[in-house]
Amino acid sequence: MRSGDLSGSYRVGYPLRSLSDIAQDVPVIAVADGTVSRLRDGVPDQIFEAANDRLRLKDKECGNGIIIDHQDGLSSQYCHLKNGSLSVRSGAQVRKGERIGAIGSSGLAEFPHVHLSVRLDGKLVEPLTGKPLGHETHVCGDLSASLLDATSREALVHPTVAILDVGLAAAPPELTNLVRAGGPPLATARSSSTVAWLWAINVDEGSRFRIRLVGPGQVPLIDHTTNALPRRKANYLAYVGRKTGVKSGTYHLTAEITNGEKKVISMARSFMVSD
Repeated sequence: MRSGDLSGSYRVGYPLRSLSDIAQDVPVIAVADGTVSRLRDGVPDQIFEAANDRLRLKDKECGNGIIIDHQDGLSSQYCHLKNGSLSVRSGAQVRKGERIGAIGSSGLAEFPHVHLSVRLDGKLVEPLTGKPLGHETHVCGDLSASLLDATSREALVHPTVAILDVGLAAAPPELTNLVRAGGPPLATARSSSTVAWLWAINVDEGSRFRIRLVGPGQVPLIDHTTNALPRRKANYLAYVGRKTGVKSGTYHLTAEITNGEKKVISMARSFMVSD
């Protein structure tokens, strides 16, 4: 492996499901050997709100962060780390794969994640292609100059579709609230309406979402398939409702993502509804 290689997947940011998941202390690791040149800790974790936080976070947009200098003019920067999680000091030598902190939501973070930036001789580059970042868009077909290993390149070119959660609520959920606190409360027998929902990431253009709800006694209540997505969605919420509440009993919800004739992924959950 040449000295300029960076192993580990890269994208604008690696997300956690919701703010409460920060407590899991998900590790952030160094992508290559190097020396810690700069760091900052002590910025609280939160969900950024542009109207209130931009001025307050001036010059702290990265939140808690680390910059590591590598060989051949390369450097990597890690932003939005968990408050108090940094495990290295300035000037420390780190090895590829070594833990340097944990995923957080500090600085200008609209959801919990770590943002990785890579620079070559001080200029931002796209690690997947190895080309400078600018206003132009680089097609990912030519990866001959990529800074990533084969496993990481495959993960970025074909990111994994995942259903993060499904649920049964009394009102439509909001994506921002899912990120802040997870799913809404379960519907009760006092609810005047019923909403079945699906939360997914890395969903390709052309995908459809089928949501089926079966009530007590195996009575079908909802079976709805959405229109095909017109473009790829990194974070997507689909839901379908009925103007009738639910009764006490066990409900079975199945959510399925398809694309063309292909079944991509599914998730099934059961819910016990009470008063």
